[in-house]
Amino acid sequence: MPRVSTDPVSAAQLEPLFYPEVSYDSPAINAPARCFLTVEEAATLAGITQQRLRQLARTGQMPYRGSAKDPLFALEALRNLRSHELGTLPHWLGQNGATSKPRRPARATSLPVFAPNTVVRGNVLDVLAILPVASVAAVVCSPPYWGQRVYADEVRVHWGDGSFVAFGREQSPEEYVAHTLEILKGILPVLRHDGTIWWNVADSYMTRTIMRTSSADRVEHYGGKASVWADNPHRRVSYGHQYLKDKDLSLVPFQIAIGAQKLGYYLRSIIVWSKQQAEDDFRDQASPPRQKSSSKESKRLHVPEIVGDRPVTGHEYILLLTKAERYQYRAYAPDGSDKVLNVRTVWTFPPAVMRGDHGARFPDELPRRCIKLATSEGDLVFDPFAGQGTTLRVARDLK
Repeated sequence: MPRVSTDPVSAAQLEPLFYPEVSYDSPAINAPARCFLTVEEAATLAGITQQRLRQLARTGQMPYRGSAKDPLFALEALRNLRSHELGTLPHWLGQNGATSKPRRPARATSLPVFAPNTVVRGNVLDVLAILPVASVAAVVCSPPYWGQRVYADEVRVHWGDGSFVAFGREQSPEEYVAHTLEILKGILPVLRHDGTIWWNVADSYMTRTIMRTSSADRVEHYGGKASVWADNPHRRVSYGHQYLKDKDLSLVPFQIAIGAQKLGYYLRSIIVWSKQQAEDDFRDQASPPRQKSSSKESKRLHVPEIVGDRPVTGHEYILLLTKAERYQYRAYAPDGSDKVLNVRTVWTFPPAVMRGDHGARFPDELPRRCIKLATSEGDLVFDPFAGQGTTLRVARDLK
């Protein structure tokens, strides 16, 4: 059984863990004091992969000195790159190269090694800073989606862009994407060179709406439950965006995918998770009538939408990201059988039956497929968000 910590953690307890009194002698911390950085130092400072940095150099977007095989990069050149080319530089890096002690420390020289089958309570941005380097074989997760849910235990977070908001509660999809990319940048050092990321995320509409605490709450709303817009603290507006209009699909998963590519990740696949049975797809009039099923089988398989001017959404996405060109991936079942896993880009299985107090739990089948495809027994699987612990439990059961 996993060792799970359920006791509340106070700020005083977190202080020595997340803000240790260490000397910031990391190359990424002291790098601003020098004129030129190695590719390793520059990539660490910028929060991108070395491959991405070399690509910027090859294409003339990043000047360097020395040979292309072993380039040196000027700090000023890093600072002059536009954010959409490189990603935002750390907020503690001053405009003139001066540094101050960062809010989140660089990796300490002596790191605690977390035992397997353990739940660590804390802000993922803080925990990533003290996880062992290159220790994670696979990240399998489903973060809070933008503008979809209100979680009972949600906490506001200090982000690198200066905002202070709970993840998923941002005012715009762009802000949500930026915060997602901040987490993906934090994952880069802890992911093994052959590691993979399986990022389950759904799209959202730029629509004036009230965010709900669960699917059941949403169903009750569709059934006629009264909601007062002006008095609700969880309302979301749809005006004031630069180009998105009310009822526009925001394309959040694809914005994340493009941003991850700019961080240096390889986008290897976008898997469509079809949250239904195959016979629920569109059928022409020549198809035989569907037979009545039992009450258990006839339950709705995904959250309903009361819409009459577009198809009802019945899918989500899983982004497969890798750190390197070659990585651990197993197209066949790991038990030595010749049974091929479902390795096509459309996975069809229903969502989890509601159980417990978590409003957006995904089914065991989703992490099971990802873990079987991407790991071997004994590998470390990491879920940055945990939720109800589905990924953790499935990883434990698969050893």
